[in-house]
Amino acid sequence: MMGRYWVDIDGSGLGFDDEDDDGTELQENGDLDTDDGRNSSSGRTKSLPWKLGTEVRGFRLNKLLGRGATGAVYSATDLKTQSTLALKVLFHPDADTINRLKRGFRALAEIFHPNLVMLYGLYQHDGHSFITMEQIDGLPLVPAIRAEGIDSAAVFYDRINSILRDAGRALHALHSNQLVHRDIKPNNLLIDQTGRLRLIDYGMIGSFDPVWDPEGHRAYVAGNRKYMAPEVLTKQNYPPGSDMFSLGRVLVKLIRSCHPFRHGLHMSSDGLLPVDTPKPLARLIRRMLKVEISERPTAWEIASTAADSSEATSSLLVNPWQLRIVGREKSIQEVREWLSLMVAGKARRLHVTASPGIGKTRFLNAIREQLKEHAWLQVFASQCRSREEVPLQAFDEMVDVLARRYSGPNAEQLELDPVSTQILHYSFPVLRGVLKKANEVSRDRSLGQAEANDAAIHLTSQVCRHGPVILIIDDLQWADQDSLALIRRLEKEVHGLFAVITASRDDFIPPDLSPEFVLRLDPLTETESKEVLRRHLQLSRIVLTDSIIQQVVQMANGNCHHLLQLAAGMSAAKPNELAAWSNNTSLDIRCLWRHRLERLSEPARGLLTHIAAAGGPVDIALAMKITNLGEAGREVLSQLLQQQWLSKRTSTHHVEIFHDTILEALSDILPAEQWQQAHLQWAERLIEEGESVSAARIAGHLFQANLPEKGAEYAIRAADEAETRYAFYEAGRWHYRASQHLLPEPAFEQLKKSADAYTAGERSTEAGQIYLEMAEHPQAENPAWCQAAAAESFIRAGNIEQALSIIVDLAVRLGLPTPKSNWRSNLSIICNRLRLRWRGGYRLPAASDSSAVDATEDPLINERVRICFQVTRALAFYENHYAANLITAGLLKIHLPDGSPARLRGAVAYAVLGSYNPGWWRRSAARLLTEMDARVEEDENVDAIAHTAAARGYHYWLQASYADCIFSLEKASTLYRQQCRGMVFESVHTQFPVLTAYFFLGRIDQLMLVAQSMQHDALDRDDQFTLDTATTGFSATAALFNGDVAWVKKRSQLPKARRHDPQWQFLDVLKHVALILRKMYIGRPDHAEKIIKLYRGQLKKSGILRMQAGRIWDSWLQGTVGLQLAVANPEQSWERLNTVSRKARLLIREDVPFAVVVGQLMLARIAEMKGQTDQAKELYTAAAKGADQQQLEPFRRIALDGLEYRPGRRSRPSRLHELLEEMRVQDPVASLRLYTAPRPTKDARPDQ
Repeated sequence: MMGRYWVDIDGSGLGFDDEDDDGTELQENGDLDTDDGRNSSSGRTKSLPWKLGTEVRGFRLNKLLGRGATGAVYSATDLKTQSTLALKVLFHPDADTINRLKRGFRALAEIFHPNLVMLYGLYQHDGHSFITMEQIDGLPLVPAIRAEGIDSAAVFYDRINSILRDAGRALHALHSNQLVHRDIKPNNLLIDQTGRLRLIDYGMIGSFDPVWDPEGHRAYVAGNRKYMAPEVLTKQNYPPGSDMFSLGRVLVKLIRSCHPFRHGLHMSSDGLLPVDTPKPLARLIRRMLKVEISERPTAWEIASTAADSSEATSSLLVNPWQLRIVGREKSIQEVREWLSLMVAGKARRLHVTASPGIGKTRFLNAIREQLKEHAWLQVFASQCRSREEVPLQAFDEMVDVLARRYSGPNAEQLELDPVSTQILHYSFPVLRGVLKKANEVSRDRSLGQAEANDAAIHLTSQVCRHGPVILIIDDLQWADQDSLALIRRLEKEVHGLFAVITASRDDFIPPDLSPEFVLRLDPLTETESKEVLRRHLQLSRIVLTDSIIQQVVQMANGNCHHLLQLAAGMSAAKPNELAAWSNNTSLDIRCLWRHRLERLSEPARGLLTHIAAAGGPVDIALAMKITNLGEAGREVLSQLLQQQWLSKRTSTHHVEIFHDTILEALSDILPAEQWQQAHLQWAERLIEEGESVSAARIAGHLFQANLPEKGAEYAIRAADEAETRYAFYEAGRWHYRASQHLLPEPAFEQLKKSADAYTAGERSTEAGQIYLEMAEHPQAENPAWCQAAAAESFIRAGNIEQALSIIVDLAVRLGLPTPKSNWRSNLSIICNRLRLRWRGGYRLPAASDSSAVDATEDPLINERVRICFQVTRALAFYENHYAANLITAGLLKIHLPDGSPARLRGAVAYAVLGSYNPGWWRRSAARLLTEMDARVEEDENVDAIAHTAAARGYHYWLQASYADCIFSLEKASTLYRQQCRGMVFESVHTQFPVLTAYFFLGRIDQLMLVAQSMQHDALDRDDQFTLDTATTGFSATAALFNGDVAWVKKRSQLPKARRHDPQWQFLDVLKHVALILRKMYIGRPDHAEKIIKLYRGQLKKSGILRMQAGRIWDSWLQGTVGLQLAVANPEQSWERLNTVSRKARLLIREDVPFAVVVGQLMLARIAEMKGQTDQAKELYTAAAKGADQQQLEPFRRIALDGLEYRPGRRSRPSRLHELLEEMRVQDPVASLRLYTAPRPTKDARPDQ
């Protein structure tokens, strides 16, 4: 009668009684080490912890299979999969028994082999530890063979051969993973219902190191004395050969006990075996029983001798990840040095790059092992995959680890602001138990990519409070764009000790990465390659001549993965094939793949195809179900694992393709029909699992299965899921993919959603391309709207030519001006302004006007408004004359109904345009702003409030009233970003004057913070407009204050001046300003003067000097450069001082407080240099008072320094220098030159 068996993993003695007393013993001869185990079979029988029918952690207990001194085994049902398994629970064991249970489970949980028993999970419940495992129906070895009733000696010895083959394979699976069984005896060899041998009882399993501890020495004796090897009894050594000796003793017992004619056997002269034992078998058994370990066969030899040649060549190679890394000592030392910098707060990024197969993944694993030495580090790791359709996939795995680490009963929950908490709940539901509850925030599209990234930054900063955090991300080349953007933000903005280690192929270098933190892995040297190859071949018991090894190493050319695959190919080749193949002088790796693939069985190729098609790790049980392989699937999967087609993931019951190059080769080799069928089966299986599966995975499989209509349905769901997680790039991609396979009407809707998602994710180029496709779509009711949106997107991406082409096409169709020559554009602008003034300017209608009609009822008017008053905001940076022409023409020609909300946009444009210069226009703009303020107080419309605040801020800014403009501009920017929809341009447009104001007000810390944040945002996404705004003009001083002179040089490149150069645009003017400031910073005012003279003609033609703010900037820069030259060259100073004096008087004549202050400072400095002390003191006093009133802190300090200065006397350190030190600029001395001409100073203070 067959019995039900399970794994006796802790040596508790559960199972059949051994008729020959095969009990296991353990005797200590010293301290126990980590591999020991005790047999706790004594003691009173305990009561069962759970009754039959009880549900425990998702398992229902059906039947009691057995009980012992320390535990019991149930037959149970997994309620999730409805599969039957064995569940072994410990009663209340001591610490040693629990440790033995855990060690045995962890040692075997990572090994899958058809001749071993599959372990599923390790759990705790109600104070009890238990494991789940495969339930096997069968009998111990001796009773099973006797029950077969074999009556022929030939048949009997064939059966012995098959048992020997299975036992050799099982032991080889252990030995190749550096494990020894240490308790081989008849009762631990089970024959299941299929006749296959199973090696059970893992309670005594131990480890050995093939390099450092090949003999496996221990301080105790474990096992059954009847089957122990001599070295176990005498030296307490447990090498793999000890298992071979024990197996030989078992075979002798089996032959003598189960021979068909056992009652009348004629024995050999030594009395060991019957005389009819086949000579090869007898020789093999006698070798197994040799006293010298080196003379015993290996498990692989046993399996090979007992099997036919084709089976024997499918030997296991050792798991390469369990061998020590070779040839990377120097690189690992570099990582250690980088870690020292990281801990000191001087480094946050390390990128590892290598050619495919060089070993970057293995290297990252080695780094992780190194980091484990530092228990205070928090290390989170994940891997990106080419076929994994998961939003933010670079963070998916590490967030799961984070959730487990911070959601325990003793873990402290992390507290974030309500917005961040809600975003992270949507993005990563597993974090719900990690984050403290916060007030609900209404989900709105105003919460976009920037806010999602901010939430991730806040979370990471909170985690850093518990210890330094290092993220390790492998295969970054497969990461989605949302992940790449978030990595860069985390690197720049997380507070605390934080770093990111990434790795990718050498053909992918992440953007915005400093070369000093790129670590390139070189190919292995010839010596290192030989060492790697010999290690693998030694553990696989393959012996090659030195000449063949040399050829193989040359073929691999230092590529570690090719080396492993060549070794695997050799293990799969017959001797004659190996000899012929080794004579080749060049390596064709794809031929190797094809050769190896052809050697696989049909079921193995099918399983391999399905796992490859999965696109990531696959649960083993699920792989068995989807391929319908049943029991045979165990052996098939084992074959693929052994031959390194697949690898098993640590700590989980999943397998995946061993390396990306295998996946690429399979894509070329396997037929398309086979791939499509595999993808279809995966899609059907995932659909059955319901909502727990990502729709993106299903959609990807359906598209690969050539079912686009069905795939489009799930693509829409995938887009919605991605948007819920704030992965807008992925959302846009899935919406667009769905649109390509739908009917026109729903397709157009998906295109619109795709464009919206790309816009929210700030991927401007992609959004622009989608809008253009929408404009040409037959379902487009308003193509002009789509074109205008495309133009905005392309402007933001910096693709000005394409944007201008679209705008010109729209202008023709909407009856608006088109670009003209310089003089005609200027003439048109002047005429439009005169006509506007003749009409009395621009007015808002009375609020009580009830006859108003919304402009949106006329699409033509609506699009004219959008082009003239919205698109022109960004266009003014790149085509300022054409933008001005469009604005003035729009104000003059677009007849808006009095009550139309679009009139407010016209009012904003008029208020800004009118503020350019003093006089009637500025008074008219001030009057209109007063009307706008009153109107928005009545309407309380967020868009209107933001527009009015922006107009008010620009009105002050254009008068150089920097302190007054800050509040309105910051208010407008916040509203545009957080509460208004579709106002991205407006938000950035209001940041530009804020940065300039920060510089002149001396708010340097805010300037650097905002400018750097804008730069990082712009680099993270496709946003050239924001990058230009944050890095040119006076915004460039943020980088100079940080000492990044090279960055300013890169961003302020101008073409050489020629007579017929194209007219300068506003961006060229800003680059011109940045270039002058850079020369001032590095102490080269002579170069700054040359630049001013060189580009003087272009500056005048640009129109900037027709704007009061432009004239003030120009005069101040020229005057400051002149002063610096006069100080540097006193002998030539008189002529230069006259020039500076003229510029100062021009500034004072502008009659705005800022210009008056800086003009007075220039005149005071001239008087000081001429020895006119009283006049200088008077001017410095007036300037100090004016600067104080206008909050111009740098210039107030310059004036105070001037009041204290006495020629020939020692002076105190500059007050401006002290301010710059307080702001922690990189170089205070160089930074001071951005504001004034430094005078010689000494450390000592003036005499008191």
